[in-house]
Amino acid sequence: MKLIIPLIVLTTLVLVWVLWGRAWLKRQSWAWSQRFFTWIEPVEILLWGKSETVMWSRYLMLLGALPVVLDQLSLFNTPELIGLVPEQYRAWLMLTFTVMGIISEIQRRLSTKPLAIVAVPDNPPVEVAVAIAQAQSAEDMAVAVAAADIAKKGE
Repeated sequence: MKLIIPLIVLTTLVLVWVLWGRAWLKRQSWAWSQRFFTWIEPVEILLWGKSETVMWSRYLMLLGALPVVLDQLSLFNTPELIGLVPEQYRAWLMLTFTVMGIISEIQRRLSTKPLAIVAVPDNPPVEVAVAIAQAQSAEDMAVAVAAADIAKKGE
């Protein structure tokens, strides 16, 4: 239980952060809230590009790797965490978290459109199609400018 309870608490905190916490805190006008984001934003950019989906994906990958690492360090108490899983499936259980995280991150990197645009039927009305094309053009331009800025900072 010494390992399970902290993992449950950490998972709950990460889940609340990626689903509601960051967006809610960002909307607050409290002075400490804005100072917090001044401090935390560079960390978010470095570790997960400020994408809650990528953060959750990487957390899943960490959960998948954690038992293997702790087992190698002889700190992992197998009966405590995965003792209910038959021995022949334990490696697959750990691998599953890592694969789920990788899949989530790939999906996030491939999805660039807002859900409202994705939900539009294949044959939308003309005005909707024009608006989607304008949004895509603006997005392409914004991505190009951001990529150029990142490349410029990297020099």
